Amino acid sequence: MLGLAIRVAAIACLIPTGIGFGAYGLYMAVVADLGPPLAGLMVGAVAILAAVLIALPGPRRRAGPPPAAASISHPAEIEALAAIARDKPLTAVALSALVGAAGAATSK
Repeated sequence: MLGLAIRVAAIACLIPTGIGFGAYGLYMAVVADLGPPLAGLMVGAVAILAAVLIALPGPRRRAGPPPAAASISHPAEIEALAAIARDKPLTAVALSALVGAAGAATSK
């Protein structure tokens, strides 16, 4: 639990530090051309614009129909996977994932 608290505190410190270094780098990149007041104003405007864009809600996805229950149409496939699973379980897991992916791809 203490490790989690330390990680959260480190993240809470590193994120604003990184944002500050980025803003300072942007300021230093434009200060020679715009002058200090205008460069600060521009960096502040960019920071506010970035915060607003991040805070905007994203597009909502419409809920589609619930997915159909996955089923293997041929019982022979299940028997073949069960036979492979007795000897090589990892191969059976990979093959069942492929069979499921193929079934999902063909059902669309």
